[in-house]
Amino acid sequence: MISDINLQEEIKVLLLRNRLTQGKLCKILKDKYNFKLKPSNFSLKLKNEPICFSELKIICDILGYEIKIFKK
Repeated sequence: MISDINLQEEIKVLLLRNRLTQGKLCKILKDKYNFKLKPSNFSLKLKNEPICFSELKIICDILGYEIKIFKK
């Protein structure tokens, strides 16, 4: 199971791997998905709020990843 903290860190790692800043991600989210989120607010969201599955799917899509769920 992935905790919120691990998920937040994983998003940061994926951003680094893709050489994408939180600011650039926020701009893409705004332009492509009409999200109203400033980079500073995104950083706070990562620290203080759980990320919903739909947001995670969009972020993964932007970064070129997909989420797969497997049965044990």
